[in-house]
Amino acid sequence: MIAKDGENRVGYKIKEISQYWHHNFVALDKYWGGNLLNVFWGVTDFEEAFRRIDWKENDHVGFRGMRRKIFSLLVIWLQEKGLISIFPTPIPFDIHAQRILWATEILAKVDRAKPLRPTKRQPEQLAGKLAIKIGDAFVDSVAKWSQKFIAANGLSHLNINPALWVLGRTLCAEHFQNTSRQKATVYVEPNELADNPHLWPKNYKDPCSYCPIEKYCCWAIPDAPHSRWGLLVRLGPRIPYPKVRLPWPDWEEKIPFSSRKNNHH
Repeated sequence: MIAKDGENRVGYKIKEISQYWHHNFVALDKYWGGNLLNVFWGVTDFEEAFRRIDWKENDHVGFRGMRRKIFSLLVIWLQEKGLISIFPTPIPFDIHAQRILWATEILAKVDRAKPLRPTKRQPEQLAGKLAIKIGDAFVDSVAKWSQKFIAANGLSHLNINPALWVLGRTLCAEHFQNTSRQKATVYVEPNELADNPHLWPKNYKDPCSYCPIEKYCCWAIPDAPHSRWGLLVRLGPRIPYPKVRLPWPDWEEKIPFSSRKNNHH
């Protein structure tokens, strides 16, 4: 299948992924009795469970293609269904969690963040924008931190994870500054938008007005550079929508926001 931008998405790493599936099914049958729940027998700690399936530590027993991000999501699903015990677990540090933590400056200083020097395939407009190259080391460091932080403050990862996912996927994705034109190559610049309010789309829904953490959000971070090149890019300061809002007694009492991306509420 060919996507609208002309790229073949279905065949992405299809050979490598199919090899992983075969390896993992063999490992699951041979070393874990054909039952994934056996991985968690007697486990009371996330890192203990992860070590059991970490193929970099033990290739035969471990599951290829599964690092902390995917494994933490799997753990959370199993915990939510009551299939394994609940123990402190990192948030799955995907694009939705990544940009919320960076946009709100929870991740204040990131050593990996550098001014971007675009390749020939990347938009020249992104030149000089602060960017983070996403890799296992970065994801792992934040994942481990999140687990300790959530546990130390008496919070539940079962609440934090879906909250970050929904806010990032439904609201951040709809913000005007995070959308693009011409196959993700043209974005509106913050100073241009601030100086020219007429650039805001007609009948704009203003997803930020639905967000309970809006006052902490400082930056516009789109998902296209991440999905295309593995880059988390700060386009610039988030510009508040200039239209006057009606006061709401409580943000939870607002009419649910309808996302054009997934048509979920």
